[in-house]
Order: sequence, then structure tokens, then C-alpha cells
Amino acid sequence: MKPRGAIATSYFVLLGLLGAMGPYLTKEFESRDLEYFSLFLSMPALVGLFVTPIWGMMADLFPNIRLWMGLATVLVIGGVMGLINVQGPAIYACMFLYALGRAPLSPLLDAITLEIVQKDYGSLRLWGSIGFTVIMVICSLLDENLGLSSLYIALALGGFLLLLVFQLPIPQRVQSENIFSQLPVVLQNRELVCLLLASALHFSSHAANTSYLAMYIESLNASTLWTGAAITGGIVVEVLVLAYSSKLLVRYSPHFLFMVAAFIAFFRWILMYFALSGWWVFLCQLSHGLTFGLFWIAVVSWIERISPAELKNTGQSLLGASVGGVGVALGIFLATRVVESSGLRDIYVLNIFFGFLTLLALGYTWRLSSRNEQQHSL
Repeated sequence: MKPRGAIATSYFVLLGLLGAMGPYLTKEFESRDLEYFSLFLSMPALVGLFVTPIWGMMADLFPNIRLWMGLATVLVIGGVMGLINVQGPAIYACMFLYALGRAPLSPLLDAITLEIVQKDYGSLRLWGSIGFTVIMVICSLLDENLGLSSLYIALALGGFLLLLVFQLPIPQRVQSENIFSQLPVVLQNRELVCLLLASALHFSSHAANTSYLAMYIESLNASTLWTGAAITGGIVVEVLVLAYSSKLLVRYSPHFLFMVAAFIAFFRWILMYFALSGWWVFLCQLSHGLTFGLFWIAVVSWIERISPAELKNTGQSLLGASVGGVGVALGIFLATRVVESSGLRDIYVLNIFFGFLTLLALGYTWRLSSRNEQQHSL
């Protein structure tokens, strides 16, 4: 298989696997009466927070990236098999196994893509968005008509991904024997740390919105069909944004694109607070393609630029930990507390606050970046 075809297919299958797992976990396991259900659902985010950077460091230290992705995929397959068959407390161990393998897959695939195709990243990453949507629809239809659990779809996709991993191109990394000694230097880079903070804050609001979107639409006395329509509409716009990502990155800096995404998100949450109908939510959700699509192509490119050559995998893994770990955990935890204390609509007050903090953190990060560029030009 040609490199671009292998990467595009891997994105489709990987994001499709996440589409089969994420949106359906609550429905799948709420009937099992788990004692620590909130911990169970948040485990992928919490585990990813701690292990994603470690996976990235190991991939930089021992740069056989196919091996690491293959090992991670095997862990995912084992975890999903356990979730299908295991009952009782051992199911938490199965979720941990799944989370341990899931954590590095997307950051490592991003690292390969950026090395191989560079500015054409978005045209390949969009296949992940397509895969997520297609598999979500398939899982919904199979569940409704055949009663088939989405876990079986995830298991099949995991097996397919394991085959694809060894078809991926191997990036030519700068090897270093002093990665662990250099990591503190990377973390002392204030631009990188502030960028990770801004990314986590920006994605927290998206995690909060996605987790309670169906319940919010239901609270408006709108049909549940609006949930699927709203999510699909947002992803369609996201695919269009990713398709033009190379042109956008040539014309605009990652700093500018991230700032545009953050501004749109801020006003998106204000409009969502005043939503009155399914149509209103649908139109607001269309902006997801901009608030996430622009953000993602910008931050991945920005991280790539400021990460040392021998620590590219680590840089992308730190991004994965900040977004998929800190961002998701913070958004879901605080949104749950808001719902319990005041109500669904106030989630968007929280998101407006997240948006404001994101703009502050991003503005400071942009200032640091400009200062660093001036120093390097001297």
C-alpha cells in the first residue's frame, strides 16, 4: 500500500474505532450497574494524561514507531475483548487496558503524517473525521435493527488497524541517546507549556458540550434526531476545513488560525446558551468544524514547529495528553458538577468561561512566540 493510502486508511479506521467506542460507552454500560461509573467513563482521559507522553518518549528513544503502534493496538484489542466478555470489578482492568493502548495511537499517527507529508496533513486527517461519522452511523443502525453492540465493531476495526500499522511509512527521525535529559529543557519552554494549556482549555469546552449535547437537545423538547444531525453537520464542516488545511497553513500562521477558532468558539457557547430549538443547536454545531478543525490543524503544526527534531513524537504526545487527558477530564468533570448543581443550560456558562481563559492563554502564548522568533532572527 502506498504511504498516503496507508495513512488515510489508518485515520479512517482509528477514528472509526473511537467513534464506535466513545459515544456508545454510556449506553453500553449503564445497564451493568457499575459502582464507579463516572470513573469508568473518564478512565481513557485520565490514563491518557499520564501515559501518552511516556509512549511518545519511548517512540523517540527507540524509533521503531510501527512496533509501538502495533503494541498499542494489541492492548486496545485486548481491552475491547475484555469489555465484551468480562463482568464484575475486572471490567475496570479491561477499560484500563483499552485506555493504555488508545492513548498514543492518534499522536503517533499524527507524528508519522507530519514527517511524511508535512503541510498536507489536513487532507489525510480528514479521513479520520469521515471514519468517525460513518462508523457512528453504522453502529447506530446495527444497534437499532440487529441489537449488535458497537464493541464488536470496535473489535473488528482494531484487528484491521493492527494490519494497517505495519503498512505505514517509517519516518526518518533524528536519534538521540539523551532524550530523558533533554525532556526537562522541553518542558521549560514557556511557549510550549502555555500552548498546551491553551489547547487543554479550548478542548475542555468541546468535551463538556459533546458529553451533554443529547441531553441538552432533549431538554429543549426537540427530537433526538437533532443530536445525530448536529454532530454530523459539524463533522462535515470539519472535513471541508481539513481538506483546505494545506492552503490555510500556507496563507495564515498557526497562531492566527488558533485565535480565529478560539474567538468563534467563544461566541458559539454564547449562542448555545440561548438555544431554543433543535434547529438552533444544529446551526451552532456547524461551527464545530471551525472551532475544532481550525484549532487542530493549527496546534498540530505549531507543536511540530517548536519541538526539537529528536523529540517530535514526544511533542505530539504531550499535545495528546493535554487535549485528550487534561482537556477531556476537566471538561467532563466540571460539566457534571454544573449539571448536578444548577442545570444543563449552565454548561454553556462554564464553556464561555473556558473560552475566555483560552483567549487569555493563547494571547500570551502568541506573544511568547513572537518574542522567541525575534530572538532567533538576531
